[in-house]
Amino acid sequence: MLTQALRYLKVNQLQKANLMVLTTNKSALSLYESVGFCADQEEIRYFTKFN
Repeated sequence: MLTQALRYLKVNQLQKANLMVLTTNKSALSLYESVGFCADQEEIRYFTKFN
């Protein structure tokens, strides 16, 4: 499905595809790197919980 989506984007002349993944998700990182994605930047998010 991922390769089909990327092929669709390329056929329709899109120049770039972006995605976000947790840096701890090694399986996802491996998958995305295997189809040509590379790390561009790392984002830090802050949150709090209210009871």
